[in-house]
Amino acid sequence: QGALSNLKTFRADQKLKQATFAFIASQLLSKSEKEHLSKIFKAIDKNGDGKLSKEEIYDGYEDYFGKHLEKGDIDKMFDAVDTDKSGFIDYSEFVVASMNEKTL
Repeated sequence: QGALSNLKTFRADQKLKQATFAFIASQLLSKSEKEHLSKIFKAIDKNGDGKLSKEEIYDGYEDYFGKHLEKGDIDKMFDAVDTDKSGFIDYSEFVVASMNEKTL
């Protein structure tokens, strides 16, 4: 439920931290949690290309939470979550950012 809200606050300070979280996330997430995140990702990924654009995040946040997300917030989210600076959030970045950092 908090997957997209956690995207707003996630900070990837360094690639090692991101890689470590990705590994831990893969170990900690139950099958149902993985399926839930996959379902959310696929629902937001409107064109099915396996990555989320700023527009898809904007629309998906509104669809999922029923709230409007400011463009500036999306830019901040991408600065923090798009660790490879591709201009998109790929699935691994989404999973790591969606997990509550406090859980790890």
